[in-house]
Amino acid sequence: MAMKERDAISSSGWLAILLGLAALGGAVAVVAQARFHPLDPAPYVIGGAVLFIAGILLLRGCLVIGPNEARVLTTPPATAPARLDSRCSAAR
Repeated sequence: MAMKERDAISSSGWLAILLGLAALGGAVAVVAQARFHPLDPAPYVIGGAVLFIAGILLLRGCLVIGPNEARVLTTPPATAPARLDSRCSAAR
C-alpha cells in the first residue's frame, strides 16, 4: 500500500503556548483553593489535575521548526476489519 503525501495543517503556536501556560497556572490556583475547603477538596484536586494534563498536552504539541528545516507527521494506516477465511481454523 502506497502512502499518500499531503500538506499538514499548521498555525502559529503563540496561542497554544499562552493557553498551555495559563492552564498550568490555573491548575496551581485551583489546587491551592483546596486548602480553603477542607471538607471536600476532591473537586479542586481533580479539576487541577485535568487542567494540568490539558496544559501539558497543549505545550507538548508546540514544535519549533527553524528555517530550512522540515518535520514529517505520520499517522498509522487505517486497517480493515479482519475477515475469517474458510481455511482458518477459527472459522470451523
